[in-house]
Amino acid sequence: MSSAPGTPPDPSSFDDGYYRRFYGDDGAHDDERIAHLATAVHEMAEWWGVAVRSVLDIGAGMGMWRDWYRHAHPDVTVRSVDVSEYACRTWDHEQHDIADWCPDDSYDLVICHSVLQYVDDEGVVRAIDHLGEATSYVMYLELPTVTDLRD
Repeated sequence: MSSAPGTPPDPSSFDDGYYRRFYGDDGAHDDERIAHLATAVHEMAEWWGVAVRSVLDIGAGMGMWRDWYRHAHPDVTVRSVDVSEYACRTWDHEQHDIADWCPDDSYDLVICHSVLQYVDDEGVVRAIDHLGEATSYVMYLELPTVTDLRD
């Protein structure tokens, strides 16, 4: 992931090596951590009175959110997309770049977990517009800080 500042990486760089580096033994996320986070987000939506029946997971990667929903809430419809051909082929997502693609439908919950730091400045503006268009009720948006990216 060695792009110049403000330049997004080539989607092909999200390959097996990327996933081993960031999701291996000491990875940023694992199934247990995502289960805690997904439970919290889902329960917060319910606390707000939102019955989550549809989810759009942008930058789905290894599909941990989708898999959690399939296990914990099998009645919820989850659409998972990723920009990486490798991730889509390996974990069965649709291939889309949120900076250039706006879903035709809206979803009760839109998840965009650690994605937008890989999008250039102009693309981020479009991506946020697209995320907003896709969100009926709740959006979970997480962006790493400069410290997160450095460390």
